[in-house]
Amino acid sequence: MSNSEIQEFLVETIITKPMQEYSEYVKRLIHNPNDRDAKTRITEIEGFFLSAPFRALTHANGAGIIAAIHAMLDKQGVQINALLDGKENKDVQ
Repeated sequence: MSNSEIQEFLVETIITKPMQEYSEYVKRLIHNPNDRDAKTRITEIEGFFLSAPFRALTHANGAGIIAAIHAMLDKQGVQINALLDGKENKDVQ
């Protein structure tokens, strides 16, 4: 396996896949604001982005990634913090 292949694998595993999962859990939560599993997984993924292992492996700003995700959702009319707190019941596509 070449260095570039290893790097692609790491990016896929450490950043891309969790972001895809995050998106899927947000969609689940939009359609069912009481989905505890979705809330738990979103919180876990955010925790991963803020973790020391994530920083060590990526040298990325996890808080910045979360802020960017929240800003993107906000532009789509989704208030993720309100959904996680159970204060929003919005039908967004």
